Amino acid sequence: MTLTPVAASLIILAHSMTATFMGIDPAKVPPIKGAYTLPKEQFRKVCGENCQPPSSAIYDIDPQKIYIGMRPYYEDRFVFSQLLHETVHHFQVHLSTRTCRNKDEWEALALQGVYLKSKGAEWFDSYIKKAGKVFNNGKCN
Repeated sequence: MTLTPVAASLIILAHSMTATFMGIDPAKVPPIKGAYTLPKEQFRKVCGENCQPPSSAIYDIDPQKIYIGMRPYYEDRFVFSQLLHETVHHFQVHLSTRTCRNKDEWEALALQGVYLKSKGAEWFDSYIKKAGKVFNNGKCN
């Protein structure tokens, strides 16, 4: 399995952006201990049953690491948005703010969307409409 480390500067940037987005003092949450990219075909070897399609990234709680499955056509902005998304989950765990999957995912998608749309990803609007159905627009059942 080929794991490629994400630059520490990108991890710190994602940490700072997530803290700002969530209105949290960044010092209250330790940075993740590592982030890695790997070919999408090897993604299941890392996250096993935790990978639910169409997942392409996961925050692994115990080692506090993020794994991002890559496809050759992924652009850098999408990969960084996945890092942001999973960093939100890291904050949720450390701040004990996890409530339900729908709400947790919706919060992570919100930051991911703000970032992607700021980079011109117009496709995200249609994606979030579909995700709204899957995650009940962030409402717990």
